[in-house]
Amino acid sequence: MKQLIAALLLFVISATAGFTRELSYSCSLPPLAFKFYKMGDGNLYDMEVIRGTAVDLVSVVEADLQGSGVCRHRIWSFDYDGPITVQELGCYGEIQPPEDAVGEVVFGDSFKHRLFCYAASTLDE
Repeated sequence: MKQLIAALLLFVISATAGFTRELSYSCSLPPLAFKFYKMGDGNLYDMEVIRGTAVDLVSVVEADLQGSGVCRHRIWSFDYDGPITVQELGCYGEIQPPEDAVGEVVFGDSFKHRLFCYAASTLDE
């Protein structure tokens, strides 16, 4: 209920402030999916965490930009049953991401567990 109220409040604030939600990035790691909607011209994003078919968390997060040129990528950090970081693919050294990966999800803080995530349409096939 608390998350529903937060989602409705965020929607009302966004609608009255003239913000439009434009899907900027999404990545899926079943049963979770992460969607980031650009809010205005800054680095703020309206984020949704989807578990299965239900939106489980709605929040506003700031993107941290790392790298430069073709290696530049956005990183979003937030708490969802513990610290989670979702990041676009940047440049890699020895370990190359799978060809169809669109990003990486890092779970945990001290003992990090990294997994590549994929576009939702790739997983539906």
